[in-house]
Amino acid sequence: MINNRVCFFQPPADLLDMIGFSEICAEMTFPSFSEGGEGFCFVVSMVLGGIEDYYRKEKDNAHQFFHKISSALNEAITNAAIHGNNGDPRKAVKVGLWLGPGGILLAIRDEGNFFEREDVKRLVESRKLLPSTRKPRKSGFGMEDIYKAAEVVRVCTDMNTLFLVIKR
Repeated sequence: MINNRVCFFQPPADLLDMIGFSEICAEMTFPSFSEGGEGFCFVVSMVLGGIEDYYRKEKDNAHQFFHKISSALNEAITNAAIHGNNGDPRKAVKVGLWLGPGGILLAIRDEGNFFEREDVKRLVESRKLLPSTRKPRKSGFGMEDIYKAAEVVRVCTDMNTLFLVIKR
């Protein structure tokens, strides 16, 4: 849903204030995937194109800003689909984004229960690397990339949602 319509995410007000949110938001739902994630790459690139259009007038740090958004969004969706939903295509990954002059707020929710756990919330918010849920470990650096990109990483256990703030 776009703009002033009801959203399935209710982001914390302090995160919206950080980016100076006023009116532009979008929400998307992706099916999960087990490997690669090529199915959502096109949609993500279209979303990034829309974000670029929104910030087009400000060229100061555009390349670095879009790289951070792309990296965080791709890693968060991949983690949600593969780890949160165990690659089950019947389960969805929901993504919300809010744009403001100070940056972007991303929300990622899967249909697992990983982010409902308080111990996980503490690890994620303290920016500790999480142990890989896959054997053998194939990558496991997704959270590290997210930590590099986002100034704020917050878990809302009651919503099973990861929120990321990427500032301009």
